[in-house]
Amino acid sequence: MAQNQICKGVATKVAADYGQCAVQYHGTTVAERQGDTITLNSAGWRSATTKLRMNQFSNQFLGSAFCVYQKKGVWFVSFRDGRDDVEFFDGVTFDL
Repeated sequence: MAQNQICKGVATKVAADYGQCAVQYHGTTVAERQGDTITLNSAGWRSATTKLRMNQFSNQFLGSAFCVYQKKGVWFVSFRDGRDDVEFFDGVTFDL
């Protein structure tokens, strides 16, 4: 079973500083926080590992505020606070 609590692994880079943090996977910033705004980006690589890094970012830095999941080949973002799920697209942004 994959470790899903913290961001680590091959080709993964984590940067965190004063309310800003980001996770890169193979040179793509897949998840980023600036203030209360979150941006997610797969750069077209809709892989299980890209999705895992996004979820690890949420778990490690945001108290599991969201999760990215896949249903019938389509990615969605689900929010812990009860907001409606939204369909994922590259560059999707939302506020905490």
